[in-house]
Amino acid sequence: MNLTKKEFKKIEHLMPKARKKPTVSNYQFMCALLYIIENGTQFI
Repeated sequence: MNLTKKEFKKIEHLMPKARKKPTVSNYQFMCALLYIIENGTQFI
């Protein structure tokens, strides 16, 4: 599942505000989260 910038703009106001300068944007975090939800992870 790919999250477009236009789709993210609709939910961006629901994301928490950063307390300090973030190393990863909320958009990148959401894309990574959706990737993990869709594909799962492998545990050894």
